[in-house]
Amino acid sequence: MLYETPWPAALTDCLFYHTIELPGVGVVDGDWDLRPVIRDYLGQYDFKGKRVLDMGTASGFLSFHCEQAGAAEVVSFDQSDAHPMDLAPGWGNDPSGVRRVKNSYWFSHRALGSKVKVAYGNVYNLPDELGRFDVAVLGSLLLHLENPYGGLRNAAKLADTLIVTDGHRPYYPDTGMMFRPAYPKPDFAYWWYIPVGVAARMLTTLGYTVTSTTMLRATGKKYGYVDLYALVARR
Repeated sequence: MLYETPWPAALTDCLFYHTIELPGVGVVDGDWDLRPVIRDYLGQYDFKGKRVLDMGTASGFLSFHCEQAGAAEVVSFDQSDAHPMDLAPGWGNDPSGVRRVKNSYWFSHRALGSKVKVAYGNVYNLPDELGRFDVAVLGSLLLHLENPYGGLRNAAKLADTLIVTDGHRPYYPDTGMMFRPAYPKPDFAYWWYIPVGVAARMLTTLGYTVTSTTMLRATGKKYGYVDLYALVARR
């Protein structure tokens, strides 16, 4: 089956990656609160009438935003149990933590009455059965991938427009990626710092033209804040 059947999840069994406001529940805190900057985070893109792929959906906040912004169809994509997170050797995987994040997705999906579809699989081998998309969103995904260009290249096979949001560190040079798996367990794996210029050159190599660059700052209860760039690239 290409798309997942929704499963029931209790709030107590959830781990939210993004803060979200849910009907009948209120505001649920996550590691990051993108609500004040969500339009900048997504490059001010107009999702109305578009078919959207949200790669690395986590708790689904970006997918649900695109749906509420008028997208014709949204597909959330995330890792399957058979394809765990990219983590540096020795860090290990925590299946229970991944499951709790997926629970937060399905809890929110039900609370919002969402019609977003969900597919689980391998980010480096997206199934052709997903079809073509007007736009694919890679929101803070590349830094978590051991092979970020491979993930980007697979998204490019299915989407005419890519939105790439990642960390911006103006005090680092813009000429190359920085290898940085330095955070100890149990934090998420951060493989790379990918400067905005490098991300733009990756997109150019794949046949895209960067049409807009947006700089923003997001806040989180765990990490304080992070500066980000959002690139919109069209082919």
